[in-house]
Amino acid sequence: MQGGAEIYAAACQSCHMPGGVGAQGGAGTKNYPALAGNPRLQSPQYPLTFILNGAGAMPSFNRHLTDEQIAAVVNYLRHDLNDFEGDTAASDVAPLRDGARKTNLGDDAG
Repeated sequence: MQGGAEIYAAACQSCHMPGGVGAQGGAGTKNYPALAGNPRLQSPQYPLTFILNGAGAMPSFNRHLTDEQIAAVVNYLRHDLNDFEGDTAASDVAPLRDGARKTNLGDDAG
């Protein structure tokens, strides 16, 4: 699984919904922000930080995705679900990975 759209469908879509529209009140009382039309995604560091560290109900994907896969999903979020320019490369992910949380999927992400 290497393409950003494939990774999004497998790892993100169940919470953030198809097309990145987000969800309110999902999984009990959790809210999942929209990723489409989200101005915060203009900076690639914003999604990189959340993907690597997790936040709230979102787990860290630090141990589960390679630098290449993370870059691909960030490019999908920024280019396909938004209209932001600039590519994110695996080399942009690596320096952030060292300080990222080391949780597993299923651990308490909050």
